[in-house]
Amino acid sequence: MRGNFPIGLFFILLAIQLNLQAQHPETLPYGDEDFLYREESAEIPMEIFERYSDLRNNPLNINCATPDQLAESGLFSPFQVHILINYREKYGNLYSVYELASLTGFRALLLQEIAPYLTVGPCIENKYKGSDKHLILLNVGKIFPKAEGYGDSTKIKSGSGYSGIGGRTDVRIKSRMGNSLSMGLTYEKDAGERFLFNNRPEYMVGYLQYSGHRLLKQVVIGNFQLHHGLGLVNGTGFIHSTAGFLLNRRSMLRIRPYSSKSESRYERGLGLRLALRRIDLLGWVSYRKLDLSTAELSAENDEIDWREHIRESGLHRTNGETSGRNLGFRLHSGVQGLYRHKNLDVGILFGMESTGLSREGIDALGFAGNRGSNSYMSLHGNFQKGKWRVFSEFALSDWTSSALLAGVTMHLNDFIQGLLLLHHYDTYYSGSHPSSYASGSKINNEMGVAMHLQLEPGRLLIASFTGEVFHFPGPRYLSSVPSNGYRYGVTIRNSGAPEFKWRIRLSKKLWQSTPANTSFGLRSIQTSETTRCDLRFIYDHQLQWQSRLIFSYGSNITDSYPGYAIVQQISIHASQRLRTTIQFVVFEVQNWDHRIYLHEPGLYYDFSFPVCYGSGQKMVMTLAVKPFDKLTIAGKLALTSYQDRDTLGSGNDLIHGNEKWMLAMQLRLNL
Repeated sequence: MRGNFPIGLFFILLAIQLNLQAQHPETLPYGDEDFLYREESAEIPMEIFERYSDLRNNPLNINCATPDQLAESGLFSPFQVHILINYREKYGNLYSVYELASLTGFRALLLQEIAPYLTVGPCIENKYKGSDKHLILLNVGKIFPKAEGYGDSTKIKSGSGYSGIGGRTDVRIKSRMGNSLSMGLTYEKDAGERFLFNNRPEYMVGYLQYSGHRLLKQVVIGNFQLHHGLGLVNGTGFIHSTAGFLLNRRSMLRIRPYSSKSESRYERGLGLRLALRRIDLLGWVSYRKLDLSTAELSAENDEIDWREHIRESGLHRTNGETSGRNLGFRLHSGVQGLYRHKNLDVGILFGMESTGLSREGIDALGFAGNRGSNSYMSLHGNFQKGKWRVFSEFALSDWTSSALLAGVTMHLNDFIQGLLLLHHYDTYYSGSHPSSYASGSKINNEMGVAMHLQLEPGRLLIASFTGEVFHFPGPRYLSSVPSNGYRYGVTIRNSGAPEFKWRIRLSKKLWQSTPANTSFGLRSIQTSETTRCDLRFIYDHQLQWQSRLIFSYGSNITDSYPGYAIVQQISIHASQRLRTTIQFVVFEVQNWDHRIYLHEPGLYYDFSFPVCYGSGQKMVMTLAVKPFDKLTIAGKLALTSYQDRDTLGSGNDLIHGNEKWMLAMQLRLNL
């Protein structure tokens, strides 16, 4: 890196003479960090982090929140919700968030993590007048220097270059009108895309939601996600790891309005939820245009599995990417019922989806092709007795292929909690956007067992163990032959001492894959493994200072690949008007299969998990200024430099040189 730019900024930051006070967290919750250890895919459900951003600016009043609202927040386990509701009914309102520490199931360390998202206060019934809240976000960003895809006139004229400018732009609006109506709208233009496509916004999603309190509980028109059962049919996102497993009645039957920037895995149409005395009903109908990869599509194919050709990147920069836009369609509908009786929940689901070529696709490709269809059903249940909970879901796809997810959780006392999961997917099982528990991003053929155990052997110590074993009886994503694998993680961290936190995590993953080569027939299988040690120390008093070391050792049958990442991060919340964070990372990772993902400080509703690969360093700085009560102006500056290369990226994203800058600005208006 040229000069001492990051070091200079660091000392300037330390020299600021301000009356500092504690700030909102700039680190991820421990459970959600498990995403960064699942290396088959960098895909992370952003709605989890959006939930924390919402609560950070609008803390949950635990005196007034309903059981559904407490469960939906993701901050409490079903057992904790039960304890909190009983306490409120018996003793009335809480005077402090930390009063929870006296309740069974709430420990000091938990309260330190969730306190910034909670508040207490009187429960005054909101009236329509004066209860409106609106959020308007405008983001712009750009990477320097310019990549070849933007500046090569030959590529641009031939259609292989990027059709739009290099800047990224997005606008987000969220509004709550009274107690029952809410809406969201998001527009985004990625770098290299045009602002309009065929005189329409490049990407736009939105919804209008009505929330009721009697028979009609919820109606969503526009874009939404569906949460069913344990997630075998429609991924709920709450089974991302055994450590973060949260199952409750609301998560088993739910419509989640969608206005995120991820351009896949959502519905577009109408969804509604009804509540009878003991039965909840959910129904939906959705129709979406889909992007297709047309390279291998042919009229000679009588039976085309359209799901194999769906392109989910959401990028429309080159002629090739744009030519496949809106060529396919997906029609999806279904109904679900959930019966509730005391501690028992039992549900059944029927759904159907149809895929094929849209009218644009037929005109562009010159043939109609077949229409693929997939029907599925699901039986799911959940039963809690005291400190034990048993749950299960069995799903059928086209009545021929099945999937099973079952488990049990225990909360013996405040010092011992555990979870055991069993999961199995047949060879050809396919749900609608399936994303329930699996060892990686591909669930095909997988069967396995996973468990989580948390212990508090001492007053100031918490230890947890997470492990899973998985087997693939048929060819899958990384292997053309049957394969196996396992993963485990051990975490030890402190409790108490709110101003100083430390955590040690040791994890190991072993998997089998088939090396790519040009030989015919069955190829040999290769066993690879990664062992990783993650040390973190956080001082959080008048400022938050995080020091972290991640050491990784990867190996296969022919070689070994040591690697590391060192993180220093300081965050200052000087007042309600000024907030800044600076992060400096040094990394050395020489094998892609053993890459390291890290959470990076960002702007509001902007979440980044860049990969550390190669030899280099990165500096990130964010600054937020609030000149007026309802207006916040924020910026982000990032510099990445490498020592082991003279060019960055490839193809249209090729940058000559070993440095890359990223600049982003944000305007946030709260009304």
